[in-house]
Amino acid sequence: MKKQILTLGKVLNKAEQIHINGGRKMCDTNKDGKCEDNGPHCAEVYCSFEIDF
Repeated sequence: MKKQILTLGKVLNKAEQIHINGGRKMCDTNKDGKCEDNGPHCAEVYCSFEIDF
């Protein structure tokens, strides 16, 4: 089961850029509404975490 946690209007700090609970960091780099996987160093304004429960 996957759950999306959206973080809008916020640039993530280094602590939040690492993988959480085995999840992959996803960011909407081209602002098209779809999140792309950019690894642990992504710091975009519109981001979400894809976490496996």
